[in-house]
Amino acid sequence: MKRFKKYVALGLCTLMFSTIVPVARANTYTDTSEVATQAVLKASDYEAFLATYENAKRPTKLVEFKIGNEQQASPMIVNDYIEGMKEGVYTQEGDRIVWTAQVEEAGLYAIELEYVAEYDRGSPIQRTFYINDEIQHSGALDVEFARTYIDNPSDIGKRDQNQNEIRPSQLEVKKLQKDFVKDSMGYYSEPYLFYLEKGMNTLTIEGVSEPMTIGKVWATPLSEKQSYQDYKTNYQDKKLAGQDTIFLDAEKANYKSTPVLYAQHDRTSPKTIPYDEDAQLLNMIGGTNWSIPGQNLVWEFEVKEAGLYTIYLKAKQNYNRDFKSSRQISIDGEVPFKEFVNWEFGYQPKWQLVELGDENGAYTLYLEPGVHELKLEANLGEVTTQTRKVQDILLQLNNLYTDIMIITGATPDRMRDYRLGTLMPELTGEMTRLAEELQAVADWMSAYSGKGQNNAALEVSARQLRKMSKDADIIPRELDFFKSNNGALANWLVKVRDQSLALDYIAIVSKEDVQLATPNATFIEQFIYGFKNFLKSFSDDYATLGTTTSQTEERPSIKVWIPTGRDQAQVLRKLIDMYFTPHYGIDVDLQLVTAGSLLPATVAGIGPDVALSMGDTEPVNYAVRDAVIDLNRFADFEEVAKRFLPERMVPLTFEDKVYALPETQNFNVMFYRTDVLEELGVQVPTTWIDVVATIPILLKNNMNFALPVSVPRADLIEAGTSTYYTMLFQNGGEIYKDNGMASNIDSEIGLESFKQWTNLFVNYALPQEYDFLTRFRTGESPIVVGNFANFNTLMVSAPEIKGLWGFSLIPGTMKADGTIDHSTPISGSDCFILKNSKNYDASWEFMKWWTSAEIQVAFGKEMESILGPSARYATANLEAFGNIPWDNAFYKVLNEQMKWGRGIEQVPGGYFTGRHINNAFRKVVTGKGDIRETLLDYVYVINQELIGKRKEFGLPVIEQY
Repeated sequence: MKRFKKYVALGLCTLMFSTIVPVARANTYTDTSEVATQAVLKASDYEAFLATYENAKRPTKLVEFKIGNEQQASPMIVNDYIEGMKEGVYTQEGDRIVWTAQVEEAGLYAIELEYVAEYDRGSPIQRTFYINDEIQHSGALDVEFARTYIDNPSDIGKRDQNQNEIRPSQLEVKKLQKDFVKDSMGYYSEPYLFYLEKGMNTLTIEGVSEPMTIGKVWATPLSEKQSYQDYKTNYQDKKLAGQDTIFLDAEKANYKSTPVLYAQHDRTSPKTIPYDEDAQLLNMIGGTNWSIPGQNLVWEFEVKEAGLYTIYLKAKQNYNRDFKSSRQISIDGEVPFKEFVNWEFGYQPKWQLVELGDENGAYTLYLEPGVHELKLEANLGEVTTQTRKVQDILLQLNNLYTDIMIITGATPDRMRDYRLGTLMPELTGEMTRLAEELQAVADWMSAYSGKGQNNAALEVSARQLRKMSKDADIIPRELDFFKSNNGALANWLVKVRDQSLALDYIAIVSKEDVQLATPNATFIEQFIYGFKNFLKSFSDDYATLGTTTSQTEERPSIKVWIPTGRDQAQVLRKLIDMYFTPHYGIDVDLQLVTAGSLLPATVAGIGPDVALSMGDTEPVNYAVRDAVIDLNRFADFEEVAKRFLPERMVPLTFEDKVYALPETQNFNVMFYRTDVLEELGVQVPTTWIDVVATIPILLKNNMNFALPVSVPRADLIEAGTSTYYTMLFQNGGEIYKDNGMASNIDSEIGLESFKQWTNLFVNYALPQEYDFLTRFRTGESPIVVGNFANFNTLMVSAPEIKGLWGFSLIPGTMKADGTIDHSTPISGSDCFILKNSKNYDASWEFMKWWTSAEIQVAFGKEMESILGPSARYATANLEAFGNIPWDNAFYKVLNEQMKWGRGIEQVPGGYFTGRHINNAFRKVVTGKGDIRETLLDYVYVINQELIGKRKEFGLPVIEQY
């Protein structure tokens, strides 16, 4: 389908528009201010590559690449680096290392590497592959390689005061690994193929992010795996070994590809091994954490006698009713036969004892004496091809939606004839084709897993496409449903990629008629188990997460309140038990509370010593009420404050006193769709002048620029006022004057900034209410300013646009010296000491420990290991922020934007400022009020509140305001 601009962006209109609207300038900060994941924009699509070489040979001879002669003397060469690697080359971001190979037979090969994952910040290891100095297809870009993690040996076996097992931290280790260049999303079941010419070929590996040491590199021929029957014929003379059954506790996996694969506690059955009636034991692994294709677990086991062995898995797949979970099973790094390429686990509400075999009996594997590795890796299984088809269809449907929207707008006039059939003559044919393709996938899925509600998205979308293809005139009326159906398909992709699976144990059997234990409890056993848990629920304290009170000696003790989630509280509890109390000798009573409980508890005199995760408005709010202490009283405060951006301390300071330490930080960046902007010929804007030049181009195509919108919350980063503060700071203005006694937004700079802000909405009708994910994924708003945390949302919830977006610095203001000011508000959460505390010194030691780089990094890693990348922790500690596992290119943007952060001064009555700036905004934009008069009226109201609050707290005032 040709894009719409080929039909309408022609002739005089284009010429006239180009003379009116200036072209957006290229970004000044080429290296650090923007980054985009452009995997499908830099090279030909992999499907097109395969079609081009459809008739190419599939050679059978392995080819080994050698490090180029010119690099033999390079200091990056390492020898005997790790067991199994005699020679390797250490590569990091930006390195381009060349390997050469003499190829006897031209054809399609897979590329296989042996490597050791090195550590920098723990972000994904990515490499780009060039064959003879060319990127042959998109699959060669930003290829990801797995790391290796283990349970921290020092944590294994530890228990809390209630004798519950404490989950071990995950520790990255260096281990020699072998893997192919393959699709990290799992949309291709086989490794990517590359075409090598006969003769000398070069393979260039370019470092994109994170270091790795590469040993041998091969061009490997791919051949179809042998069947189990063929495998079995090789061992017809072998018998069962007769060794006692080998039991592997699944939760004690030797190696994991990701730290989220940690041991867990199963509460559903008393038959889960191990089990304790009174304590929570770590007795399973996986679950929803083992859901992403590519995640793998490895268990080592020792065989004493050569012979045939059978594998049993006690597994549970009660996570995805309409789909199956698939695992690739390999022994000692090799998949023995094709039946193990995609071993599927259907939905079952209870634990199942799964025998690896078929209707003819169990599969037997021949094993020699010694240590072996069993590896289970999540993949998409039989639905791989269908998932890839839907991914491709969805991209085409989103393109169609964008093309239609360019003509009709996002909300078409139902009474208008848009002549879509004339302007887009191929539209109905495309819809018919895509409807047929979607229906084919729906039919296949129904035959594969049965009709279910998850497949309804495919059928509904196909049905609507057929309806619209019959009459182009109804498409504008159906456009909103069309967008909704595309969103449903995107959600279907997320759902079908969910490969959740839990494991209790693995049994490796080599005797006939071995009877393994029944995987589930009887009705009576289950009833008794449930009744005991019910009784215990009356005595368990769910608010207190345990204390470390000494039973043998008197030690200082403090009470700490945390109002976040239970996962966060449990991680902090673990860190306290492991790293704080043993070292500092201070007991900590950690309690999980609601956010609004601190104020009444403080007034009642029953509050904590330390409050965590409080908003930026709280420290000064409590300080003016004499409820928190000034941290300047501690001799080492200045040294501790150097951990954070100076601007991050601004909202925590009042009248030269500092009342809190920052924990996290948030700020805005600018997200953009690379594919849409490339199609429109628009460059990423750098300044607000560029934005003003870009918006008409977007509007001309019925798209728009989007800024943060006002919402009913105090968080300035999410409120629409963050844009006003951005412009105010960039223009050299301040929010308050006279040491916070009065508002300064009625200054000329304040008025001009307010005019600049509101004019964007008045003149260009920027959306005042929108859903970031929906508008961005559909392309309605291909450029959106928003909190950088949206990065996690897009990575998790919008896989269909992976590689089609990026983010850059927020638009800036050009200064007289030619530099660009990218200032933007920065805020976050904080911790402080309540004045009613009986032990200030112990509380201060705790806050110093909690905000230290080491503990902030440990907390962030633990949270990400539990909840995945969506829980990435935005610590305010600068050293720790540099150790968050962001992709290197993204980190450069964040690090640059962070330096432009400006803290919002907090003053008594300051809550009126943001509230009435928003009121003034609505009156001007919606009510068409005069800009100057409206803002001045509201500044008067703001000042009256500031004066009133200062009088209430006995602070000096200036009555003239």
